[in-house]
Order: sequence, then structure tokens, then C-alpha cells
Amino acid sequence: MEVIPKRECQWRDRSNCGMWWLMVMCLLSLELQGAPVPDVAGVAPLKRIGDILRLGHEPGYEGREVQVSGVITYCEPNWRTAFIQDETGGIYFFADSQVLVTQGAAVGRHMSLKGKLGRGRLRPIILGTGDNHLVIELVSSGLAPLPTPRRLSSTNLSDFNANSQWVEVAGNVGSVKLIDDRAVLELSVGGTNLEVTIPGYTRIDMLPKHLMALDVVVRGVMGASWDSGGKFLAPQLLSPSVGFVEVQSQALTTMFDLPLKGANDVNQGSAEGLKIRLRGTVVANLPELGFFLLDSTGTVWIESTQKLYLERGDEVDVVGLGGWISGKSALRDGYARKTGKRDQASPRFVDLGNLSTDPLKHGEWVTVEAHLTDTLRGKDDSLLRFMEGSHAFAVHIRSRGDGVEVLPQWQTGSRIKLEGVVVKGDWAPSPEFRLPGAWGLMVHSSSQLSLIRPPAWWTTERLSVITVALLTGTVVAGACVIFLRRQVRLQSETIAEQRARVALSEERGRISRELHDSLEQYLTGLSIQLEAVAAKLGDSSGDVRRMLDVAQQMVRHGHDDARAAIWELRAKALERGGLIQALEELIPIAAIGSPTKIHIEVPSAPIELSAEVEHHLLRITQEAVTNSIKHAGASCIWVGLTLNKSELQLCIKDDGKGFSELGSKTIDQPSFGLVGMRERAIKLS
Repeated sequence: MEVIPKRECQWRDRSNCGMWWLMVMCLLSLELQGAPVPDVAGVAPLKRIGDILRLGHEPGYEGREVQVSGVITYCEPNWRTAFIQDETGGIYFFADSQVLVTQGAAVGRHMSLKGKLGRGRLRPIILGTGDNHLVIELVSSGLAPLPTPRRLSSTNLSDFNANSQWVEVAGNVGSVKLIDDRAVLELSVGGTNLEVTIPGYTRIDMLPKHLMALDVVVRGVMGASWDSGGKFLAPQLLSPSVGFVEVQSQALTTMFDLPLKGANDVNQGSAEGLKIRLRGTVVANLPELGFFLLDSTGTVWIESTQKLYLERGDEVDVVGLGGWISGKSALRDGYARKTGKRDQASPRFVDLGNLSTDPLKHGEWVTVEAHLTDTLRGKDDSLLRFMEGSHAFAVHIRSRGDGVEVLPQWQTGSRIKLEGVVVKGDWAPSPEFRLPGAWGLMVHSSSQLSLIRPPAWWTTERLSVITVALLTGTVVAGACVIFLRRQVRLQSETIAEQRARVALSEERGRISRELHDSLEQYLTGLSIQLEAVAAKLGDSSGDVRRMLDVAQQMVRHGHDDARAAIWELRAKALERGGLIQALEELIPIAAIGSPTKIHIEVPSAPIELSAEVEHHLLRITQEAVTNSIKHAGASCIWVGLTLNKSELQLCIKDDGKGFSELGSKTIDQPSFGLVGMRERAIKLS
């Protein structure tokens, strides 16, 4: 087996093959002639491929219209390589990769082409018309039968008439190589070597190495290889897939006549480099990569790219070469055939908690139990992670060729029973199947996994969600409590303020009633008695009369003061609308009967003040306005109330002559108004 890089490929004695794999598209290297294209207008389009091929190298057919239909015999969109064949022959057509893909061009599809002819190296080819792409249409759905292949031998491999035709060739596979994205089989045909290219291979471990040294029959489209100068080198066969390579029955009979060996012979390394035959039961399979085979001596990995879809429990015969993969013994380049189905013995149960005393061995068929921790689902495969105690491992499940494996929708934390083959973490049949960790399990399918019990309701995820919900609820509840406490405090202050206002109003009403029912009545009675005495005295004069007049005047002043006190206690305006409304209603009353004008400036919006503060401010304003009218002789008084961010300011101004505090009182008659204003102001500070 050999891998040849694109830029360093050499083929036998060819000194300058360069991009020879591109030349495998025998007619893709067009090298259209430089002669002007003849006028083919008005010529009926060609509809049979045989008629096109008979044009050969005659001049004048380039640009001629064609409308053909047939079966696609080869299609490789990446390299824009495709062939179509009808009952009269086959031909290469050049089409854009995207057009091939979108129109569903594939081997076995019945399609029609509409384009023009171009000149290839050997025969005509079909191109698009002008700057347009080749028109490709699907004639019928489903797959059509491929043409009957023309049988070639060593004597007619170079027959140019076979070029682009569907053929079959028998020979022996000498080697399998990887060149770019193709597998290249060297086929010995009666002493002549023929290269067979098969597309779709990107890694060396994917090559169909099981075909080496076997007699096979290969079907495909005959082409040719050319050197960089355009010189013909050799014929080549383009086979659509390895499915068109059939191992001859006689070769199989000879192969499986080898004596039987055991898996233990391979595992001990005694079969290295030898072709040996094993028989056993499939316990795990990776399609087109290989499978684990179990016999009475043990378990061994069989490397095989054969398109043979095996099921767990299939009994097979397999022939291959003893060797190594990733440092572990294996049977390489295996070719297998099914021989039946058999019941398997039960795998060994391993308690993962006792691995220190009962270690796992690579290739051992076991049953374990563990908790599912993660599921990574891919397009064609899935990786499941498990944990049991301190032991973590993974399981890789791949499509078996009959569709993507359907995994049960198990929840994380479920306890699962698994049956599979132990593989060490440093071993893998292919790089993308290397399992993380020190070891893992290779299982045949998801049917080897079964649910023991679902996870407990109190999973980590649910506990996290509940914890977050509780924390969120606690924070919200705390915020609500703080908000409610603030609202309760504000409401309590409002209620207390209202209660104080009501209590003050009730107390003032009670006192005013007491004054009205007692003191005012006494003064009224005294005034009546004095008036009676005055009536008895008549118009007499003297000291008695003067004293009686003084007494009557004092009673009248006392009565007026008592009424004023009662009026003050019954300040209903404050009770109805607060300080602003009281100022607007009561202050102008003081100027009634005098020429004094009063201007009041207060805020438009209500001011929230306690009842006591409102009462003191109102009485200070009343006293100040009264003094301005009685003592200052003011003609205009200004009352202003302003509220700033941090203070409330009451300002009273007039244009009067003013008065002296000392001149406004005597020893016997102090100025109680000014004293009251001062006391009220002190209470506000």
C-alpha cells in the first residue's frame, strides 16, 4: 500500500506525469483546435451518441447542436467529469459542478443533454452552448439499468473504440494506493497492468485493501492517461465505486481454504505478516472500517473496508494479514463472508467500582453500568459520555449504513446498562473515532444500551433552577417587604398627622365652646348690669360716672378680645384646605373697613405641613397684618409664602410708617401681640 502526493506522483517509468490524475479524464483535456468554428446554423441537432462518435476527427463538427439522452455511467462533480451512454455508445460531457449536483446527476440516472459539440483528444465531447452551461434534465426518476458492459482483455485494452464506453475487465489486484481523493488499484490483466481509479477516498485507512491479491471483475468507463505534452500514455478504467469491483468466486474458494486460526494467535503477535483465516461472531462493527470478532480464544479487531454490513451475532469467516493498529494487534486488510447467525455467550459483567482488583483489558467483551453525563449528537454519529464513581468513559455510536442510528432520548443522570468491547484511549481504527479518556467502549448499535432507571427528580439542573428561583423569590420578597414597610411608615405618618390635626381641631373647638358658654356669657351679663347702673345714674357727672364709663369700655374690650380668641380657636379655613387656603380667606378680612390693600403670593400647589406649623404661621401672619393696619398706617401690605428645597419662607412687608416695639407698650399694658409672634416663631425653629 502506498500514498503518492499530488506533486510527487510517479507511475512506473513515466518521467513527467504531473497532474496525471486530471488527465485520467481522458476527454476533459480538450485542447480544442484553433481553427475557426464552421457555420452550422440550420443543421438538425444530433440525437444519437453513435452518430456523434462516427464523426471522429473529421473537420467541421465543432459547435454543432446535440440533444441526446441516456444513462449516466460515471459522474464526479468535484472534477467536472461525467459520461453518458445510450444504446449506440458513450461520450464524455463537460458540465459545471454545481449543475451536476443540482440536477441530480448520478450513476444510473436517465438524463437528457442539450449542448454543442467540441473536439477532444480522441473523440468528440459535449459542451455548453456559447457562454451558457450545458442543459441537463432528468428524464425519469429512479435508477435505470446500466448498459451491458463490453468485455475487454489484455489484447484490446488500448482499443480507442472502447474509450468512453461502459466496459468490464477481469484481473488480479496487485496493490491499492491513495492519490488525492481516489483509490488507485493496479490490476494485472493477462500480463498487462491497468490502473483502476475509484473516487470518494480521502484517507489511507478507507482504501479497499481487502481486495489485494484477489481475482476480481471491475466495471467502469474506459479512459486514458496523458503526459503534460499531450502524449497518450496508457488506458485507465474509471469505476464509479468499489461496489462495481466483484471478487470472483474461484478466488474466494481458494482464500477460505486456509486452515482456521484463533483470535489469540493474532493477539500474541505470532501471525504478524502472515495471511490467516479466522471464524467467529461479530460483537461490534464500524461499517467500512472493521469489526471486533469473538471466538473461543478471545476477541480481535478485524480491519476491513469491505461493503458488508454486519449485525451483532453474525458468524463470519475472514481472511487477512496479521499486523498492528495503534500499537495493538489486529488482522489487517480483512475480507469476510457471512456463514450464518449464532447465539452468543453473555459478556462478562464488570463492576466499575472494582477496577483496581478487576482491570479491563483491550478488546474484552463486557457489560457495565454507569450514569449518562452528556450526549453529543452529530449528523452521522454520536458520542455519549458516562461516569461511574471516579471512572469516566465514552461510547461512540455510528450509522451502520442503513441510516443514522436513532438514540433514545435519555435524560442526563439516567443509569444505563452497556454492552460492548473495551478499547484503550490510545487506540482507534481511524483518527475521528478515537475516544477521549483512558478507555472507552465500542458498541455495535444503540440496542446494546438499555435504561436501568431514569435520573432522580432532584437532578443538578433542577436543583440549580429551584435554587435560582428561591434566591430570586427571596430578593423579590425582601424588596417587597422594604417597599411595604416604607409605605406603612409613610401611611402611619400621614394617619398620625391627620389624627393630630383632628385632635387639635377638636380641642380648639372644645375650648372655644367653653369660652363662649362661660367667659363670654359672664362678660355679656356684666355689660348688661353696667348698662343698668348707667341708666340709674342718668345724666349725672362726677367720678362715679367716669369710673362707670371706664368699666363699660373695659367690658367691651374684654368682650371683643374674648370673641377674637374664640374666632382664633375656630380657624375653620385651616381645617378645610390648609395654610394656603387659610391665608387667602382670612388675611383679607383684617383690612375690611380700612383703605389698606393686601397682596398675597402663595404657591399654586398645596404644601404638606403639620397642623401645628400651619397654625403658628397663620397666627403670625394675622398679627403682623393687624399691627401694620393699626399701628403703621400702611396703605399696602404684601404677604409672600415660598417653599425651597430646604426651607419655607414667610415674608410680610408694608409701606407704613412703622412703630417702635418699646413705644407700643407700657408697664401696665405690655404688647402681647409681639410676644406671641416671637414665641410662635421660636416653636417653629
